[in-house]
Amino acid sequence: MHPELEKKYQRLLDYLRDLEQVAVACSGGVESTFLAFAAVQALGVDQVLILFGESCLLTQSKKQQVRQLLRSQLQDNAKIETIALEPLVNVALARNEKNRCYLCKKQIYRRFLEHLGETTIKVLLDGTNVDDLTDDRPGLQAVRELGILTPLVTCGFNKAEIRAAADAFHLANAYLPSDSCLATRLPPGQVITRVALEQVEQFETFLHGLGFSGCRVRPRGDMVIIEVQKGDIVQIAQPQQRSAIERYFAEHGCQKVLLDLKGRDL
Repeated sequence: MHPELEKKYQRLLDYLRDLEQVAVACSGGVESTFLAFAAVQALGVDQVLILFGESCLLTQSKKQQVRQLLRSQLQDNAKIETIALEPLVNVALARNEKNRCYLCKKQIYRRFLEHLGETTIKVLLDGTNVDDLTDDRPGLQAVRELGILTPLVTCGFNKAEIRAAADAFHLANAYLPSDSCLATRLPPGQVITRVALEQVEQFETFLHGLGFSGCRVRPRGDMVIIEVQKGDIVQIAQPQQRSAIERYFAEHGCQKVLLDLKGRDL
């Protein structure tokens, strides 16, 4: 690890040690996984509780992936708890308007805080990093309102530094593509239903099977917009791939299949 990054990591450990006992909201992304890893390193497994919120907004493979990841990356006796969530019960959230992410994050973290009320832990940590502060992330408002701590912001970590540190500690998701919930694939204003989410999951699972990990499929009426990683654009444009993809989506009622040429970063 680069000496400057090592210093920053030591500052993070010192910050976490001062908290004495924490819970970490962990989505399985590199940021929250790295934060959970650091918390265990700083405080020991007995003083850290990892919380994973499981809901219909996540694919089945994602749920399994996160559970396996956390078990493999943290110490064997790390305390990891899955909290069942029902986001679509919140009618305002299901309407999928501009404040959806805010409502969703607030619902998740309120549930986590309720759960912590049954324990001796009073501090909940979130994996927000400094790059997130310049993005359009309505969920950050909920984090602030609920008093959730963001150690990676406090200690000045950006996304690239988190990935580099995660790689130095051999975390399996150090350079995996970033992920987001299935609801992000639906256009604003389209009511979120389990059927719509399951369709997106089905479409993306098909593309994963062709080798396009980290892809996105955004249904728009009788068409879909596909996003793949930048390095996969040439591959998906190959005639054989195009034909298979066009045929699959036509069989599922999609008359047009569009490709976003910008491509996705990690």
